[in-house]
Amino acid sequence: MKVKFFSQLQSAAGCEELSLFVPGGITGDELWRLLEEKIPGFGRYKNSTRLARNFVYAEPDAVFHAGDEIALIPPVSGG
Repeated sequence: MKVKFFSQLQSAAGCEELSLFVPGGITGDELWRLLEEKIPGFGRYKNSTRLARNFVYAEPDAVFHAGDEIALIPPVSGG
């Protein structure tokens, strides 16, 4: 599974993307726990970040699998 970071999440993670090995499916909460293990303090972004799977926003009950590309999308504003 490839996890891509954008904007301030990229700075917090210290990289643009991270590869994770997951033997089966994992939920969004489980994904956040894995990220927190690898990037201490990263969990503070959870409540303001949307998850997208394979270029589509994921529903809260989505299950992510090994071949998925996950993007962590921080709040966006524009004008």
